[in-house]
Amino acid sequence: MTEPCHPLIWHFGQIGSSLDVAYTLAKRGLLAPFDSVFCISQTAGRGQMRRNWTSPPGNIYASLRLPYDPPFTTDYAAPATGCLLICALQALGISAKIKWPNDLVSEEQKTPAKLGGILLEERGGIVLAGIGINLCSCPDPASLRQDHVLPATSLSALGFSDLLPQKFWQALVIETIKAYKETDTFAVSWPKRLSPFLLWLGERVEVERLGEASALPCSGLLRGLGPNGGFLLAQNGTVREIIGSSLRRC
Repeated sequence: MTEPCHPLIWHFGQIGSSLDVAYTLAKRGLLAPFDSVFCISQTAGRGQMRRNWTSPPGNIYASLRLPYDPPFTTDYAAPATGCLLICALQALGISAKIKWPNDLVSEEQKTPAKLGGILLEERGGIVLAGIGINLCSCPDPASLRQDHVLPATSLSALGFSDLLPQKFWQALVIETIKAYKETDTFAVSWPKRLSPFLLWLGERVEVERLGEASALPCSGLLRGLGPNGGFLLAQNGTVREIIGSSLRRC
């Protein structure tokens, strides 16, 4: 059984970005792997594609330093981190799934809704996971970008009331470390662990932002994750493992 973990958590009030503060601390030797930065709010929080991440008080805004080892040094760092967070949330009694590649999603309501997101950054051998989770509030629908795939929700809206952000983050980090240490083979076992928690597993999905992989099928059935960490897309009797991109339901 894994021994209890007591990582260092730096607590701040309002800051620009937890990722930027975490990088500064790590560069100074003050943030070891699985140490983290937690803040009450951010004035310059960012999400995927450097979009603004609205950060009012009451939610989780944090950055977790990850080991400079696979899978966190690969193209699959975000979903691999998502695997750990899904396991950690489960340990805290919260069910969630991953919308490939980096969104935390709840299916507790009629329509799947986004609970939070993960943003991975690597700078000079320092790997950081920026993590945002909606505890007591979520963005107003009018503030979401026009092409958003899912509505937003919060744990409070799902019936998890009176959650204290600082204590919740501490518990989540401890369970994340436990999930990482459960096996000596996380670098190769995480795709199998995450596959059952993929949003739209077994359903028809559309692949977006293929980039150089534009010759690949644009839609198909989501079959899970392959051994290399990409998602498996079935179309016309063949199954391909696709690297990168994002998904939406057809």
